[in-house]
Amino acid sequence: MTKYARITSSTRAIIEEKDESKFRGGKPPPANTAKDWEWLPLVIDKPSCNSEAEVLEGPTDVVTATEITRKWTVRDKTVDEINADKDLQIPRIDSVQYKIMFDQENRVRKLEGLSPTTDDEFRVLLRSKV
Repeated sequence: MTKYARITSSTRAIIEEKDESKFRGGKPPPANTAKDWEWLPLVIDKPSCNSEAEVLEGPTDVVTATEITRKWTVRDKTVDEINADKDLQIPRIDSVQYKIMFDQENRVRKLEGLSPTTDDEFRVLLRSKV
């Protein structure tokens, strides 16, 4: 289904968007120069994205004389973004589950003759497991 966008002819700014089914006969009306607007086809260019390793940014609209192209870009996630995603999978520090896991880790470490782990060290350990 084709989408159309109404733009101001002078500034080329998008005013509204409609599917072809919203127009009589499936086509938008001709440009209205007196009211400073016209309808142009809206082309959607949205690439696929692996959400675990990439980020989809946008959209940006490119307006030409004959159409509008809505584009997204894909970029690799930064290390901080990957770590933030992993942190979402780790229980919150104030949760009972986290406290039990942290306590159990330190009990095992004590039995192994190792020094106890800190909260920060434990979160890094959990992040490495995700």
